Amino acid sequence: MFVEDFHAAVDYLGTRPFVDRERIGGIGMCGSGGFLLSAAGVDRRIKAVATIVMYDITRAQSKGWKDTQTEDKRNAILDAIAEQRYAKFEGGQPTLTPRG
Repeated sequence: MFVEDFHAAVDYLGTRPFVDRERIGGIGMCGSGGFLLSAAGVDRRIKAVATIVMYDITRAQSKGWKDTQTEDKRNAILDAIAEQRYAKFEGGQPTLTPRG
């Protein structure tokens, strides 16, 4: 969700007449620095990044602190998040997943 915010910002900026699409960059601090790195890794429109990051929060969520999370545990968390998205879409009560 937070990575998507960077993609959406580039979508918007790239439609402004005063913006050079070939010179769009991003700045990310704390967790957003990791999100920016993830966005820039797949969005070739982001030409430059500047971050102030203690660690890559996306990696920490994916693999656990210091890579201690098993693939089965990660998949269980992703399945719970996916089910919550369906429940929310269908008008169910929101619940907190392990990632909030």
